[in-house]
Amino acid sequence: KIARNFDIYMSSIHASKILLSSKSVQNNLKRINAKAFNNSIVLYHTTYLNKKIKITNFERLKKKYNIKKNFFYLPNHFWKHKNHLVVFKAIKKLKKIKNDICLITTGNTNDYRFPNHFSNLKSFIKKEKLNKNIFHLGIIPVNDVFSLIKNSLAVINPSFFEGWGNTLEHAINLRKIALVSNIDVHRERKAKNKFMFNPNNYNQLSKIMLSVINKKINISRENKNLFRKFAKNYFKIIKKTINI
Repeated sequence: KIARNFDIYMSSIHASKILLSSKSVQNNLKRINAKAFNNSIVLYHTTYLNKKIKITNFERLKKKYNIKKNFFYLPNHFWKHKNHLVVFKAIKKLKKIKNDICLITTGNTNDYRFPNHFSNLKSFIKKEKLNKNIFHLGIIPVNDVFSLIKNSLAVINPSFFEGWGNTLEHAINLRKIALVSNIDVHRERKAKNKFMFNPNNYNQLSKIMLSVINKKINISRENKNLFRKFAKNYFKIIKKTINI
């Protein structure tokens, strides 16, 4: 926290402009450093599916990771504020209705702030006998990540805090349902494919997941030119900053 505040202070003195990912982050910055806030501007980013990224064939993916069922996908790193436990509890509840409910997770398991966090989650899985319902694949290639998103029932981001959620951006670009926590930054992102839930309420999440399983949720197509829009806004900021 001290290092972060020092970085913000130095940026407030030396930076011509401070780029932020959301108004939610900008509001947080205002409470930390007023000068930095006054020198900040929001640039909404999105994810770009480069043509060089070839999405893995799903049949190959199933063999590679031994995936056998329809699944929900949670791609967040295992940092405590990412709030995996609420999803695990929702899986526990849904298992009573649908025994073969499946959740796939990926990402870094190390949280230096809470070293026992991942082992505690593994203990929960073992205690609640969810070993056949929750599968962690570790850190995987980005083309596999996109393939898992594209072939999932829905992606989930239960986080308590985000700067700007890439999980939701990936889902928008791949036209998938996204189940996201009802936090400021997720409310800020206007999207037709998102369905929000209280990050402390696994019952609410489980009901939304069941609706997805029963195909009671449909989504509309989003604008395909999101990256072009981001690039144009970025260029405008640069031109204004250096007075072109």
